[in-house]
Amino acid sequence: MVRPSSPEDGEKSYSPPAIEIGTEYQIASLVVPLEEIEQIYQPEYKPRLERLIDATLQAEGPMYEDILIERIARAHKKERAGRIIQDIVTQAISDRHPSVQEDGRNVVFHETMDTGQLVAYRPARSDWRSHRDIPLIELASLALPLVRRGKAEADVLAHFARTFSLARLREPTRKRFEAAIAMAKATREN
Repeated sequence: MVRPSSPEDGEKSYSPPAIEIGTEYQIASLVVPLEEIEQIYQPEYKPRLERLIDATLQAEGPMYEDILIERIARAHKKERAGRIIQDIVTQAISDRHPSVQEDGRNVVFHETMDTGQLVAYRPARSDWRSHRDIPLIELASLALPLVRRGKAEADVLAHFARTFSLARLREPTRKRFEAAIAMAKATREN
């Protein structure tokens, strides 16, 4: 399992992504047979649950833990992820997949991912994924080409606004984008 340093470890630099813009974001296709839907509450179901988590993270990772939990709950035909399902899924994630905290949300990486390497930005339909649901380590890749060319922060913010069709940047959104720009600026060029 890859567990390199993260910003919380005091590490302030990141490796660049293999590519800056990746393929279109795809939502994991999870199929849970009807006879397994209620088994999520059983301890012996944990290996199956881990495979579902692995498949989701392989397709969508890194991703916010709350979104991962929602995907698992929906696969089990649950309208929402209540506290019990949240706890069950969180326990199945914790031992195997690295994570980092970001603005009060946990970002979970597939066990093969490096939490110190930027992730290629994956364009997505706006009804699939909002800019609020894209981890900073991925948003930083969107800023990286402009940062490398020495563009002003205002130009990079304008690029974010165009990319996400935002007429104006509200303060929380601006702060997130500024954090992504800072992450791009902290990328080690080898």
